[in-house]
Amino acid sequence: MRLLFLLTAMGIMISSCGKDETPMEVDARNDREIADYIAENNITGTIETATGLVVKVDEEGSSEKPTLSSMVSVTYEGTLINGDRFDGTSTPVTFPLNGVIFGWQQGIPFFGRGGSGTLFIPARLAYGYRDRTSIPAGSVLIFDVEVIDF
Repeated sequence: MRLLFLLTAMGIMISSCGKDETPMEVDARNDREIADYIAENNITGTIETATGLVVKVDEEGSSEKPTLSSMVSVTYEGTLINGDRFDGTSTPVTFPLNGVIFGWQQGIPFFGRGGSGTLFIPARLAYGYRDRTSIPAGSVLIFDVEVIDF
């Protein structure tokens, strides 16, 4: 039964990537897209995690950092790598950090209260290999965030 579930899940993941790319190919493409974007826009001082998340800290904020169990208030703007805006707010929104995409769970703790910067999130740490309402399957997401409070 477990094997059937795993095979079905893998089939869905692969079929959702598109006809020409496997999840591994999407991951490799995302890594190249992020590296190219950073180079083309002369962005310096980035930090890359072992998972492929890239963080640019503009303002570190307080020395105390949120944890996965924190309720976090942020303002943010989310764009695709081509610059298309898909989400954002200038009014703070509050949410449990453990209830959002992995890229935010890993990236927001780089910022303290009052901190800000940019998260470059590959699809594997965001919405994966399936289309979302305004986010195509396998998309790199770029979030400009400011941590207001936690």
